Amino acid sequence: FAEIRFGIAADIPVPADYDGDGRADLAVFRDGVWYLQRSTAGFTGVAFGAATDKPVPNAFIF
Repeated sequence: FAEIRFGIAADIPVPADYDGDGRADLAVFRDGVWYLQRSTAGFTGVAFGAATDKPVPNAFIF
């Protein structure tokens, strides 16, 4: 195991497999922006939602 610092204290952790490689990626939600460190595609920030939203992680199938 290794300690990895990602985000700030107020962030909401939302780890999940965001790039479809079968491995959980580091991710946090902060004020309507999702910050992702994907294992295959690198870092990105995606604005999606409002600052007051609360993320609900799940494996949604559409």
